[in-house]
Parts: sequence; structure tokens; C-alpha cells
Amino acid sequence: MRTASVQINAPSGQSFPEILTPEALEFLARLHHEVEPVRVGLLQKRAEVAEHLRSGGTFEFRPDTRQVRESEWKVADVPTDLRVRKVEITGPTDRKMVINALNSGASVYMADFEDANTPTWSNLMEGQQNLIDAIERTISFQNPDGKRYSLSEKTATLVVRPRGWHLVEKHLHADGVSIPGAVVGGVLIGVIESMAGFYLAQGWKDVAPYIVLLVVLLLKPEGLFGRGRLGRVPFESVPEEQIVPETLAKKLVS
Repeated sequence: MRTASVQINAPSGQSFPEILTPEALEFLARLHHEVEPVRVGLLQKRAEVAEHLRSGGTFEFRPDTRQVRESEWKVADVPTDLRVRKVEITGPTDRKMVINALNSGASVYMADFEDANTPTWSNLMEGQQNLIDAIERTISFQNPDGKRYSLSEKTATLVVRPRGWHLVEKHLHADGVSIPGAVVGGVLIGVIESMAGFYLAQGWKDVAPYIVLLVVLLLKPEGLFGRGRLGRVPFESVPEEQIVPETLAKKLVS
């Protein structure tokens, strides 16, 4: 199937048209064309640095950041819904896991599209749909035994980890080249992790102009699931079930 200059090489019956709409595919194609040279350059630079270190070289600060390092500055304030992170849970994006993790009592749930997730086509696309349904608070799941799962009134703050720059999505091609997994995973949901930083996420600064409108539309000032403005909470006032990992484990396996 070819739409908006993107070739979908998916198994039969798994084109996921409700997610990969013509508009989404056109957006992915334009974004891919813009960032692919940056991604390739960063991966090449990573290989050069690795070879430099293997040859006895050392890490050094970048000369062009000297003015920043020597000036007076501070990072932006932590978003309100991320100020209390005493317990943070991570896991794959299957439907039951998403619900249980958001209901677990943890402060933050990091939906992981990389290490915790087997990157099959169905897993990745269904994970996209599960997070969309969670954001819209329409997600539910029913076990074969009849037990039904749905979101509680209060949930963890959702954070999404897309795949790294080095991984590509072999089922989506633009002009014959696989689209980066980070672009597919991050853009389709409209949620991108930190785009700042000179070393760990350098390439995201080139992507930001294309995704900022999606982020603004999806994110609320109080967070995706926030119901009101929150302040800092003293440790001693945090309910015990939010700081005891054993409690979370019991909830997740139930």
C-alpha cells in the first residue's frame, strides 16, 4: 500500500488505517525527509566518537558551548505533574499493562516503545492506539474470565519513550528508505520526550518545529491526565501505597 509517498509494508490486514491516516502518512513523509540527513549524521558522529574513545581518546566539552557553561543560567522548572516522582513504573504498551500501570498508584508511567516492548508491527501500532485511547480516557480491557479493566479517576502521569535514533521502522518506507522508529513512535501520538540537550537528544531540535502544534493540541498545562494544579508534596504526606513498590507489584499482577 502506498499513500502520500509512504510505502506501508505491513502484513495482510494490519494496515491500521485508523492510525496511519493519509494526513499522518503525509506528515511522516515530510518529517522523514527533513530529519533523515540529521539522523544519519548523528549516527556517523557516534561511530567516530566511539572509535576515538577506543583509540585512547577522552570526552571533552564542546568548544561552542563554552559561553553557556561559563554564564549564569538554570534549567526550566519541572512540569507540575512531574514534580513528585518517588515511584515511577515502566513497561510495554499492551492494553492491560497500560491500564494497570496508570492505575498502579505510581507517580509516573513511562510507556516504553523500546527496551520493554517487542517491536513487532502489531505491538507498535496497537501500542499507539492504546495510548491514544488512554489519553482520551476511553481505554478498557476484558479478560477471558470476564474481569474488566478501566481507568481510575486518578492516574499516573503518562510519559512516552519512543525508539532510539538508531532504530528504523522496516514496515514504513519513504522514497524507499525506512522511516526512523523514533519519528514513527513519537509523532503519531504527538508526545515527544525532551528535545533539548547537546548530547543525548541533539537531533530532536530539528524535529521540534514540525511537532509543536501536535504537542500543544494534546498537552494540557496540568498534564495529560491532570485534573487540577498540583504543588510540591512533603514526603511524609505521601500515601504509603504510592511509595511502596511491593504494593504496585501486587496491583499489576491482579
